Amino acid sequence: MRANTPPNLLIHAADDQVVVLENSILYHKTLQKKNKIFIELYILKEDGYGFGISDSNTATQLWLEITKEWLFSSELLKN
Repeated sequence: MRANTPPNLLIHAADDQVVVLENSILYHKTLQKKNKIFIELYILKEDGYGFGISDSNTATQLWLEITKEWLFSSELLKN
């Protein structure tokens, strides 16, 4: 990780069986403390690994709205 690391958004399900949640937490802490990179971490209760787009009302369907708001708050997108 370098000073010019771009902004990061991490969305992780607590029950992910592929990527350990602690990896995302450590990455978040490292970027936040050492490099002061704009980073946000969201931990969702369930839905495992790999979010998609569907009509279901699962917790991970929040990722679309979270991502949209993050893109504007990070100033990667402007109104």
